[in-house]
Amino acid sequence: MTRNFDRRQILIGAAAGVATPYLVGFGETPVVAQDGVRVRREVHGLVNEDGTLHPDLFIYMEAIAKTKTDSPVLWEILTNFHDVFCSGAGSNEVHRNWRFIMWHRAYLATYERILQEHSDKPVSLPYWNWFKSDSLPSAFTQGVLNHSGRVLGDEDGPRPIDDADRGAVEADNYDASVAFEFGILTSFFGQAFDAAAINAGVPEGNAHGGMHNWVGGEMANLNTASRDPCFYSHHANVDRMMELWKVNRAPDNWDTNAPSTWKNQIFEFAFDTDRVYRYRASDMINTSKIVDVDGVKLGFVYDDVPKSEPEEPSGPLIAFAPPASDTVTASKIEMRVKPPSQSFLLGGMEVKGGTGTTATFELSDDARAVTDQFLAKPEDGGANILGGFSFNRTSPPSARLVLRDVVLPGKNSQVNFFINVENPGIDSIKKGGRYLGTINTIPSGEGQIVYPELNLKASDEIIKVIRSENQIYITSFTRYLGTEDAVKIGSVELVIE
Repeated sequence: MTRNFDRRQILIGAAAGVATPYLVGFGETPVVAQDGVRVRREVHGLVNEDGTLHPDLFIYMEAIAKTKTDSPVLWEILTNFHDVFCSGAGSNEVHRNWRFIMWHRAYLATYERILQEHSDKPVSLPYWNWFKSDSLPSAFTQGVLNHSGRVLGDEDGPRPIDDADRGAVEADNYDASVAFEFGILTSFFGQAFDAAAINAGVPEGNAHGGMHNWVGGEMANLNTASRDPCFYSHHANVDRMMELWKVNRAPDNWDTNAPSTWKNQIFEFAFDTDRVYRYRASDMINTSKIVDVDGVKLGFVYDDVPKSEPEEPSGPLIAFAPPASDTVTASKIEMRVKPPSQSFLLGGMEVKGGTGTTATFELSDDARAVTDQFLAKPEDGGANILGGFSFNRTSPPSARLVLRDVVLPGKNSQVNFFINVENPGIDSIKKGGRYLGTINTIPSGEGQIVYPELNLKASDEIIKVIRSENQIYITSFTRYLGTEDAVKIGSVELVIE
């Protein structure tokens, strides 16, 4: 059923701290779905052209205002948890390792939970889909959602959001963007905590960091980011990326096969001795069935993400071919999906801030020969042969570049990589094929940021470069870094697959 709001409720919201007595639109779908699970909605759709608010947004703003007014100490602790678990947290660090997505999911659940305790209506956190527009949603200029100090751009001042900020090439194809290029657990979630390395997953280093930096102000530093109200909607969209990944890119039975050390992580939020909320990662995989360790139900769904049903296992990637002495020997393996990848070390490089950098690498004859073998069409319907393996080509070959031992300054940075593009800029990203990816980093404390390995986007355009050009040259442009700054890359590896 649809809720109705009377004038008195609207004025109570204003008195509780919402800046103006907002008019609330009537007739919209309520926040609670028929099965009793809350719905997180996209924030752009919650403010009408005439300035009226969707009831869900009004209730959310009202709950924030009431929490800040009635429980200021509780609110202060809530909005400082992020600082506690970032730089300086030591082994409790939740950024740049595989805790990132699930800890933040638990944090948002705690945030909604506190707001719900201060409202007699169902409260749901709206998410901010950065592809809906190239500007800050108007909701974040309203009352308690407004915040001072936002830059909405970079060191040159305000500017529209672009694909480098979003960490993706195709704005109209979100679930197939760069953030989902690698459909394996460790590439998406990251790897276990290591005090000596950065083991971030793909979403954290792409759109997550890019949008933090674009908003600027307190959002541009991990120690202060959660003081800006748009932080929570931003992270709700990062959380939504996991749901899109589950539907579109996750391997079969990924949750069953995930390491037990990842599934058994416990995230604790202690306000005082009487109010401690604890969550286990494995209890938060299905959003509609989220519970804390005490069994409290906190389920929700995103309004545009289809449910991800488990599929039947499709079998191993590598299957031994049936014996047939006239075509296959025991030393050959039939590849059902793709041939074995081949790797070639190109060398190291350094990216200068401000002006960008070009690094040129000579292509080896071996790389060209392997590419030719990958592209060769077998005669009479037979299999391709490469390095003692036989395989049936089911898709065109592609190549990618792997950056190893990447060292960035301990400050806000964005580095955009291209292959064989002279003087690249933001328009080069929109052209797609030769754009390889973006690194976005946010500082927290002092010290350099080190990534042991970064996989850039796979592209058949690299294959074209190998076949038609004598050299590979990697170009880049940066944001936020000054001319005195440099990004050092220990080695660049070419992988053909």
